[in-house]
Amino acid sequence: MYYWDGAKWQSALSHDGRQRWNGTAWIPVSQAPPTGPALREATTWTRPLQFAVSGWFALQAAYSASQPFWYISTMTQYANTMNQREQALHPGAPTPPPEALASANGIATVMFAIGIVLIVGVSVAVIVAAFRRWTWAHYVVMAVLALEFLSSAGGLASTAAFSALAGEYAGPPGWMVALNLVSALVSAALFALMLAAVAQKGPWAMKKVSA
Repeated sequence: MYYWDGAKWQSALSHDGRQRWNGTAWIPVSQAPPTGPALREATTWTRPLQFAVSGWFALQAAYSASQPFWYISTMTQYANTMNQREQALHPGAPTPPPEALASANGIATVMFAIGIVLIVGVSVAVIVAAFRRWTWAHYVVMAVLALEFLSSAGGLASTAAFSALAGEYAGPPGWMVALNLVSALVSAALFALMLAAVAQKGPWAMKKVSA
């Protein structure tokens, strides 16, 4: 396959693989040359798929990073409204002690911070994987998108169920519900796009070529 020319290794096979250099002359190769491992090259689908996935997860990272500035106050107002409604419906029901509320708020704050770090970390990892076009990452991203769709769809279903039981709307602000719906639709659309890409082309819409 190779010979040492005194300075570096040179290929002993011709470019077409049909002849071999024996040190003095080119002679026909008696058998087919060995082939290298299968490689993949980008197609017209690859770049749009990379930008679509990276853009979506960049938006999610930015949204999550902004939540400490507004999410807690918004959800606290929502929780207070729900508590007042419950007290109005059940005026004799006991209220939890302040110590229990403070403990619950502390735990919720810690879990909230951990959730933001995880979401931002996963989003950054997906963006890097999309631009590096790692084969295994294609399937991991599809799994993440499927989980995001199920999470958003579950939140919408919970809001609808609680509202049905209460006989009126009982959920977070309407714009948050709308964002949840958009998130579910985008995650489903990207999942379908990545599924079509891997079925027709390959991971990250890259087709297989011979090395």
